[in-house]
Amino acid sequence: MSSESVEGPPWYVYDHTGEVHCAAVPERLQNHPDLQRRGLVAVDSLKPGFVYATSHHQRPQYAIKILDLATQELAAYERLLQLDPASPNHTLPCDITELGHPLLIMPYLGSVYSMLGPYKWTLYQLLSVFLQIVEGVEFLHRLHIVHMDLCIDNVVGCGISDAEDHRRVEFGKVYIIDFGSSMTLQLGPGEQEAVALPPTQVRPPNGLKHFDPYSWDVYCITDILEFLIEVRDMRVQNDGLVVLKAFCLSRS
Repeated sequence: MSSESVEGPPWYVYDHTGEVHCAAVPERLQNHPDLQRRGLVAVDSLKPGFVYATSHHQRPQYAIKILDLATQELAAYERLLQLDPASPNHTLPCDITELGHPLLIMPYLGSVYSMLGPYKWTLYQLLSVFLQIVEGVEFLHRLHIVHMDLCIDNVVGCGISDAEDHRRVEFGKVYIIDFGSSMTLQLGPGEQEAVALPPTQVRPPNGLKHFDPYSWDVYCITDILEFLIEVRDMRVQNDGLVVLKAFCLSRS
């Protein structure tokens, strides 16, 4: 097997037939000088070619993202990580490597619904999570940063064990991740004209291809709320299938 030598990402690994080996970690990442200096070894593929993770058997666990220099993600993180990490800032505290190709090294956190636990949530818990997302998006918008790909997969929650493993995250706090589609704009909310939508996980209404970017972020967080409500309404004690069922319903 061999990995691509282009700057990338994606840093794919190919098998002997030329197909992408989705579970493999690229040698270039394994040999990354900053990871070696930190003693971090990527073993799991979260998003082949882009995002990997250290072993869940070794705590603390980290997610490692290969930053695409053709996007504004690096600039967004460089700006956001210089700010006070306390709320209303809901950027996940992380490190940008200085050696080799830039990587983002993040605490590995679970989904917001895994943070809330296996039982049916109270309305207070549901609204607390949603209001944190709204607060985080409002904070970004005040900085003229739009995320452009907000969805349930791009918000994570800090559980008890996460807070014990990673001192920089807060128990019960929701964090926004993945700024690969983000943009920093000259104009603020109410002033910015519509822009072409990038590929997104949320389906645009009525097949629209252009949207006010600030309004698009707001539209996407309502999709997250709808998903969380569906999960809450279906969740019962010891029902391990409920999350999968809610996920399927939200995509139907």
